[in-house]
Amino acid sequence: MNINLELDTKEEADRLFHALSDGKAERVQSETDKRMSLTKITEKGIGLLEELHQPMQEFATALDKLYSHKELVELSELCERIIAIDIKPEGEHQ
Repeated sequence: MNINLELDTKEEADRLFHALSDGKAERVQSETDKRMSLTKITEKGIGLLEELHQPMQEFATALDKLYSHKELVELSELCERIIAIDIKPEGEHQ
């Protein structure tokens, strides 16, 4: 399985890697460009993807039945905006 995911900012990449840093992904240096690091999914991460595949397909099918394509695009955009919010714990300064 080869997934090529491009993220717009370093912050997005760091957030994704942090979410997967419990052994589901690892960072490796690019063989062609030593300034760049790549995130590689581990066997543990692949196992999680395989475990979640069927439930995610069922969820997507259910959403397709409930909402129009336009509504799903709007929901996706809203979720992306929510994820992008950098909320600091109370008392911590930005």
